[in-house]
Amino acid sequence: MLNGVRVLELSRPQTMLAGQILADLGADVIAVEPPGGAPGRRMGPFLDDRIGLERSLTWHALNRNKRSITIDTDSTDGRDAFERIAATADVVIEAAPARFAALADRGHVHCAVRAFSAHGPKSSYAFTDRTIVAAAGSLAYTGDGDRAPLFIPVPQAMMEAGAEAALGVLAALAARDRDRQGQQVDVSMRTAAMMSA
Repeated sequence: MLNGVRVLELSRPQTMLAGQILADLGADVIAVEPPGGAPGRRMGPFLDDRIGLERSLTWHALNRNKRSITIDTDSTDGRDAFERIAATADVVIEAAPARFAALADRGHVHCAVRAFSAHGPKSSYAFTDRTIVAAAGSLAYTGDGDRAPLFIPVPQAMMEAGAEAALGVLAALAARDRDRQGQQVDVSMRTAAMMSA
């Protein structure tokens, strides 16, 4: 379905599922990792319960069908290298803060996954998956009234946002093909988690 589409995923926990879905649909997805490895490599569970960058089962599950490259996008040379590779891509997916949103002005599909909406009062709040799930209101439906809420044992908001990002990218690719213009996709983890609640 997406043969010939190249996706650059600046790998963060909230971008991994989006990249994996697009890779499963046939896109050439390149996970861009910082020096020292992407944060997803540190997510449990780990093979044989032994922590290690190559032992994260979450990492391996959400990065199948992808290629990987290490680029320090915080350095001048790294940003230049990323820009050169981005020139060959159709889609860039990143977590907020979105540093490469201008790529949409150059005909790319740019997708930013944020904790909260881009311009709302919580746009710069720190977050964890649990705080996003709590802010989405789904905890009101779990557990018993006389006890603390029950949390889902997987990073639910991260997964919901990744699925929404993949859908947004597919819609943006269709719009780009129709209009011949770059597209901007913004995904709020809170809204994605709230929709599933």
